[in-house]
Amino acid sequence: MYLVQSAMNAVAPSLGVKMPTKTEDSIVESTVELVGSMKDLDMGLRVQLLVKVRGLAKEDLEKVVHKARQVCPYSRATKDNVYTTVRCETM
Repeated sequence: MYLVQSAMNAVAPSLGVKMPTKTEDSIVESTVELVGSMKDLDMGLRVQLLVKVRGLAKEDLEKVVHKARQVCPYSRATKDNVYTTVRCETM
């Protein structure tokens, strides 16, 4: 999820957090599920994001992710439209 990573890199300096520069030190894994009733033609999406970053305290990572969700084009486009959960892990 390049958009999420770009948003994290954009907001981190305003929080006094330095993101890692190596691409392998910042990973976003996504799982997308089709939910609802195909019979009733009432379907939607559910997205689970796992954000993993090396070298940050979990508290700092969670602050960056929270602020990034406010500016990320994906998050803004799907807000109140796609149920999205985000889990943070440090590496």
